[in-house]
Amino acid sequence: MQTNTKRRKKLVPMRAILEELGISRTKFLGLVKRGEFAKPIKDSGGHTNLWLDSHSQDYIDKLIEAAEASTSDPKQGGTSDVAH
Repeated sequence: MQTNTKRRKKLVPMRAILEELGISRTKFLGLVKRGEFAKPIKDSGGHTNLWLDSHSQDYIDKLIEAAEASTSDPKQGGTSDVAH
């Protein structure tokens, strides 16, 4: 017997995303505008902006990857082997 392990998708309002990320509305809207965070999905009436609840975790994962990449890369231009 095969079980369904696919996660159910859930739409959440901006306030839920802001709370999860711990950032301001202005900062969040800037991320969306620059394409660093997913664009909203409009409700059926076209009035409410909603996001998949997984979008915030995707963004957090990208931040972690970037932080890990920057700490694992050797610093360039720090020291010189040239004698003075």
